Parts: sequence; structure tokens; C-alpha cells
Amino acid sequence: MQTKSSAFVVACIGGETLDLSPFTELMQYLPADLGIAIVIIDHGEGLATRLLDVLPSHTRKRVEAITEGLPLQPGKVFVAQRGHDVHVLDGVFRLTPVSKPTGWSNVITIFLRSLVHHWQARSSPSFFPALMATAPRRWAS
Repeated sequence: MQTKSSAFVVACIGGETLDLSPFTELMQYLPADLGIAIVIIDHGEGLATRLLDVLPSHTRKRVEAITEGLPLQPGKVFVAQRGHDVHVLDGVFRLTPVSKPTGWSNVITIFLRSLVHHWQARSSPSFFPALMATAPRRWAS
């Protein structure tokens, strides 16, 4: 069971864009020692592979592709792969085939529901879902 000392924030960043700049700019402005897990879920097409190639040069955080059984941990950036719904169960990622292959995607909603369910079963819930559909060209003011 998760204790207060092991609770951490999970930020889910999602969107549908082929433009990598909102993601790379965000990563440049986030402190490396922020202590949160960042999960990027693209409900468009083909962004995940490009993000895995590009993001490591824009952040000191470790960037990983979400795979079955990978632990959800703070201090990392996780990128969901196309064609899967992403869930969290017992602190690890679980992948299932995408449940809604046509129409407006629900992959982000499925992930956020999974987080709520996962942390409701824990003694100290701590997550912050942050959704990004579009982003300004400049993050800094």
C-alpha cells in the first residue's frame, strides 16, 4: 500500500498536434527536480515516436515509452504509444488495445479514470491531471 511519503503528482499532458514545439518548450521550462511523473498521451497520429526522439534533448528527465508493466515513477516523462489505451494498476502501466478506434479519441479520459481508480484505493491520493490541447507559442511571459 502506498504511504504518504511515496505519494507523488502525475501530470497528464495530451493533445492532437503534429507540432512538437509545445511539448519541447514545456519540458525546457520544467525544473528537472520537480518530483512529478509526466505522462504524455497523444490522441492524434504519429507523435509518440517523434517525441521519444526529440524530448531527451529538451529535458534532464528520463524519457521513456510506456510499455506493459513499466512502473509509474516521479521524475520521469512517459510517452504513450499509438494504438493502446493506458491504465495504471498497482503502480505500473497496463496497456490494452485502443477501445475507440474511430471518432474522437478517449485515450486521455481512460488514463485519467484509471489514475482516479488507482489512487482512490491508496491511503494518500496525490495526482494532478493537466491537459494540454493547444499551447501558446511561448511558455514564458
